[in-house]
Amino acid sequence: MNDQALVQHNQDEVVTNGNDAMTAIFERAAFDIEFPLDRLEKMMEMQERWQANQSEKEFNEALAAAQSEMPVVLKNQENSMTRSTYADLAAINKAIAPVYSAHGFSVSFNTFEAKMQNCYGVSCELCHRSGHRRKFQAEIPPDNVGIKGNTNKTSIH
Repeated sequence: MNDQALVQHNQDEVVTNGNDAMTAIFERAAFDIEFPLDRLEKMMEMQERWQANQSEKEFNEALAAAQSEMPVVLKNQENSMTRSTYADLAAINKAIAPVYSAHGFSVSFNTFEAKMQNCYGVSCELCHRSGHRRKFQAEIPPDNVGIKGNTNKTSIH
């Protein structure tokens, strides 16, 4: 097979986007016993890179849009030890979850074995409906003392 056009379009065929066009090429190549496997593999790698770039672009656009809509979270709790107020996790989640969800994001948390001694490994993954995701990790030492050095909470507080 020569290097001329790999795809011949039938007049009845309608290709709606790049993914459909690549799928059509892959299908034709898969049924052509003379089509070189290494060329098909390179085409698939190229398609995967293109899709990853598109997913990241959609992720970044949605993130910018979501951030522009994030509300101010009102402080709803008081810390008598420090004489300060703060927004608890429930208030933060109630305010921001509708915004990030509307833009196609989901959040998941997990733990991992920390490399640093006497630390907890905590991870957060921000996933988008496009398929792109970002993972954040932290190794956090236990902290069970307050501002005056007195024990005032559990070590994972």
